Parts: sequence; C-alpha cells; structure tokens
Amino acid sequence: MATQFPAEQASESEYHELRDEMLRRVDARQQSISVILGLAAGFTGVGWNTSAIILMIYPLMALLLTVAWAQNEMRIGQLSAYLAALEAHLPGLGWEKFYRAKDKESVFGTWPLELLAVAGILLLTQWLAFGLGLYQFSIGTQLIHWIMLVVDLAALVTTLMLVVYIVRRVRALRLGL
Repeated sequence: MATQFPAEQASESEYHELRDEMLRRVDARQQSISVILGLAAGFTGVGWNTSAIILMIYPLMALLLTVAWAQNEMRIGQLSAYLAALEAHLPGLGWEKFYRAKDKESVFGTWPLELLAVAGILLLTQWLAFGLGLYQFSIGTQLIHWIMLVVDLAALVTTLMLVVYIVRRVRALRLGL
C-alpha cells in the first residue's frame, strides 16, 4: 500500500532529515558486516582450538544480530517508501524515484544485493560455526552440547525464515505494495 499524506505536510527539511536518518542506517548496515565478521572470526578461532560449545554459541548470537539487522532494514524500507511519496510533492527532489527505477539492476534473482550481502554473511557464518561445532561434536558429550545443538538448529531455521521475510517485506515496500 502506497504511503499517503496531505500535500501541505510535505517539507524539504523533513525530506532531508529523513534522508539523513536513512543514510545513518545504511552506514550502520555496513558497520554490522564488520561486527558480524569479527564475531564469527573470534568464535571460530577460539572455538576450534577449545571446544564445540564455544562454536555453538555463535549461531544464537547471529540470530540476535539478524533481529537487529532486520529492524534496521525494515526502517530503511519504510523511510525509502515515505521519501518516495514525499518527493511527489516536492519539485526538484527525485533520488528515490531514480533509485527505484535503477533498482532492477542491483538484484540477484529477486534478492537486492545490499540485503543479500549482510544476509549471506549472517547465514554463512552461522552455518560455518554450526558445521565446525558439529565436526567437533561427539556422541558421549555433555548434556549442554545436546541442548546447544537443538538451540542452534532452531536459531539456523529462525534466521533463514527471518531473512526471507525481511527480503520480501523490503521488496514490497520498494514496490509500494
């Protein structure tokens, strides 16, 4: 559903403030990649040299990072939709319109590349930590290992479901659905 508001509410200062907020959120997206890679490297390095339980903590942490990323992506999508609607009432502004016209060039299948980058890193590092933890896993291990195995499987599935949901919602926002 397209964003609607009275034309008299449109102001250029509001546009610029919201655009700045969106740029800060895009910057936060880029910083989250560094955090994710740093955590993944730390957990993998320490976990590989110590025990499977350390490796198996990361998928749960990655799920929490995914929730934070998802909230940020939804807000970026909402800001983008609102700015596109605002541009229709402010002559001379057209970035969102231009971006949406060019948006088809920056997708892989139906996945926008900027979402695929973070989502791919989250999912890949999560599965890597889980796989390495499983490799070190042995049948005679403690109960906590079995609990973490179940928790990790739930975290992996939940992360995948959340990523797919966010990609669909952001795409719908971009298309004005």
